[in-house]
Amino acid sequence: MTKENLETKADKAVLRIEKKVVDIDNVLRDLSMKLCHVIKYKGDHYSISEGVDYNEQ
Repeated sequence: MTKENLETKADKAVLRIEKKVVDIDNVLRDLSMKLCHVIKYKGDHYSISEGVDYNEQ
């Protein structure tokens, strides 16, 4: 009976961990997509304009 209880607890723990990993994966994918969108469509707004060279002194 103790072995079955331990196996049941282990199974539940693994399922909880798997759910958290899937949630973290979804968050990271969403964040990656948003960053790609910002870089692709808003990148020109924040980039250095032509003719500006910070290496000149």
